Amino acid sequence: SEKDLDSEFDTVFTDVLQSEAKQERLATNIKKLAMPNATKDIVDEIEKLLLE
Repeated sequence: SEKDLDSEFDTVFTDVLQSEAKQERLATNIKKLAMPNATKDIVDEIEKLLLE
């Protein structure tokens, strides 16, 4: 249920706040998801569509 998710989120969030190792792992994983060229890639795709 949503209440269980809220409770679990609180637990996980607290764990991350209290653990430097978990913070570092989270930061590493977030960087893997980053798309630094996202805006350029989106514009390129829009331009392709406009030129069709």
